[in-house]
Amino acid sequence: MPLDAFKTQVLLLHSEQITLDNLSSGFNDSYTVHCATSGSEALNTIVETPINVIITAHDLTGMPTIENGVFVEIEAGVRMMFAIE
Repeated sequence: MPLDAFKTQVLLLHSEQITLDNLSSGFNDSYTVHCATSGSEALNTIVETPINVIITAHDLTGMPTIENGVFVEIEAGVRMMFAIE
């Protein structure tokens, strides 16, 4: 079994590659970071890899917005969104 199977699998989803590059550089070796610049690319990744954490921009171009959600500020500049169904 490859070592990546034991790491936390993180998917970063953002429309700007430079943002993905900056975000992914902050993760240490305990994580395998996957990046996607579109919803379809993210879905392909999810189909191929069991993802543990998804970090995404809430206003991706061309993607529907979540109307019933709550943003909670964890610390300065770090927000988590909880979707309510």
